[in-house]
Order: sequence, then C-alpha cells, then structure tokens
Amino acid sequence: MSWFSGDRVVLAIALAVVLVSMLISITPAGRVAVDAGGRLPMPRVCMFRASTGIDCPSCGLTRSFVCLGHFDLTAAWHYHRLGPVLYLVVLLQLPLRTLRIAWPAFRQRTDPFDARAHLWVLLTLVGLLLVNWVVYLVTL
Repeated sequence: MSWFSGDRVVLAIALAVVLVSMLISITPAGRVAVDAGGRLPMPRVCMFRASTGIDCPSCGLTRSFVCLGHFDLTAAWHYHRLGPVLYLVVLLQLPLRTLRIAWPAFRQRTDPFDARAHLWVLLTLVGLLLVNWVVYLVTL
C-alpha cells in the first residue's frame, strides 16, 4: 500500500480538521479567527451569502466545528444543526482509517463495502444538508 492511499489521505484530513477545530477560535463578533500571538481574522468566503443575502446549506459549519473542537455542543448546535453529526463522521474516520491502515485483515474485510458505504454516507449527508437548508428557508 502506498503512503498516499485513500485511507491515509482521509485519516490525515480528518486529523487536520479535528486539530484545526481545536486551534482556531470564534471572536465575540462571531467570526472565525486564528490565534497566532494576536488575532488574524479569516475572511468571509461564502459567495452564495454574499450574492443572495441568504445562508447556503453549509453556512455555520466551520463555526460549529470550532465550537465542537472546544467541547461546546450548545454553541455548535446554534451555528449549524448538522455540525455535531458531521463532526462525528469526521471523528469516526480516525479509528476506522487507523484500523484499515494498521490491520490488513480489517481492510480486506471492509473493502467490499467501502465504495457503497462511502456513497451512502455522502448521499445521506448531502440530503440532510439540503433538508436542513429547506427548513431554514421555510422559517425565514
């Protein structure tokens, strides 16, 4: 297995997401900031919100992940209702990918289900994001 196998890449990305969520913070104004001696504000990048004035399906997920990285479930829920669910999916990648890398027998047993499972998880999460967004739009 090469170093850049899918499992290693997913593990590295999941680990980075968890670590970054713990290292960045939210300013009193509700903006995400990087602590580096002082505060370096990160720019707002949501082009959908900038052009329509309406939150996109993923608006608030970064702030929700940051709150979860600081163990604040209530604030995470406030920023995005699906943040805790998506963060859990990221967290579950850590033991799963570690097992698949470290234990070849586990990888061989899970390979037949891998592609289908990824597709189902992806479609379910996209569906949940869209349903959540429709609920948001209806309550505007």
